[in-house]
Amino acid sequence: MMSQSSPLPQSAAEKANALTEFVRDLQDVAWQARLFRGAQLEDSLLSDVLAPLPRVRPPRLAVGIGDDAAVLIPSGRPVLLASDLCVEHRHFELHLSPAEDIGYKALARPMSDIVAMGGVSVAVTLSVAVPEAWSYEKCQNFLRDFFRGAHNLARMENVDIAGGDLTRTRGPLCIDVTAYGELPAQGSPWLRSQAQVGDLIFVSGSLGRGLRGLHLLEQLYREQPDQAPHFNLSNLKPEHQNAIEHYRRPHPRTDLQRAMSASKITPRACMDISDGILRDLHRMAQASGVQITVDATKIHRHPAVADLSEKEIFRHKQAGDEYELLFAIAPDQAQEHIATLSEWHVRPIGVVTDSREIGLRVHRPAGHIEEGHDPFEDLENLRQLWDRSADLAEIPSQLGRRWLKFLSR
Repeated sequence: MMSQSSPLPQSAAEKANALTEFVRDLQDVAWQARLFRGAQLEDSLLSDVLAPLPRVRPPRLAVGIGDDAAVLIPSGRPVLLASDLCVEHRHFELHLSPAEDIGYKALARPMSDIVAMGGVSVAVTLSVAVPEAWSYEKCQNFLRDFFRGAHNLARMENVDIAGGDLTRTRGPLCIDVTAYGELPAQGSPWLRSQAQVGDLIFVSGSLGRGLRGLHLLEQLYREQPDQAPHFNLSNLKPEHQNAIEHYRRPHPRTDLQRAMSASKITPRACMDISDGILRDLHRMAQASGVQITVDATKIHRHPAVADLSEKEIFRHKQAGDEYELLFAIAPDQAQEHIATLSEWHVRPIGVVTDSREIGLRVHRPAGHIEEGHDPFEDLENLRQLWDRSADLAEIPSQLGRRWLKFLSR
């Protein structure tokens, strides 16, 4: 006996309703397929890329990738959290940096913030939203290389990748990383808000590599578009290759943080230079409620910018993507450790001059001041006194005496 089928719709309205239901069914099937494909992508990456990565610090990470949440075993020390968002076309370009380098740098950025707070990173979570227009294979290839680069830095810095999230977006590629760190035993966080009048301002390393590396990559893309982003760098000078390497793979200054902690050097205020030294100096001054005065000639330039004009050198030195440390130290501590700091290529560039006027002033060659009046107006007189071997008691202020000691080095 044949089963009785449903009667076919007779009216135009019934036909339209049936067609609408059919389209909705197809949409539901397509949506389920997309969900399945997204889950398939995530599961594939978990098994092919993330799961084989070894735990770097098993005692600290009790439960890692694979569960709904990671489980970290607390050490009893204060916990530091830093989050950083990277967006394609704003923070990086796929035609300028390979996926491995993008993954490496994505981790380096918040880890540098942990360093600037006087801490050491313990674990990170890493989330990625890939463009919907990408094919499944392109997603797989990019994410496999991306996580390989991230793991390279995590392994070097003894950090666990504790988890994260993967999804798709109608916008550009987006990457979000949260770093979890901790302070040394009996350590206090290095805030940006504690600089005091008389403190000396120091900066590590030499500046200018960040912007120079970006400009060199843009030039290489114009010359070698077919090789992007794997350009031939063999014809570049070593210092230019170094600038490109620094732009693509900046390294957090954990070495300097550990050395300063071991030597009991405690900054009153500290930041990393990610948005440019002048902008970050201004932020430190605002947060501390003081005025900071710096001598632009004391900011050491990297050899990669030596072939540029003085105007361009100054512009490169105050650009971002440096990830060096900028900090204020009490005068007595600075004098005690000046030789050690110099060995670490840490140089004095300025002083906290006033707590009544808040902001930043920059002294440049030919006496030009970027903001406000010249805070170095009596500097030449002080230098003349020093040249005449004048007794320090003749110098009108204790602050001036401190400055002379450092300027004479």
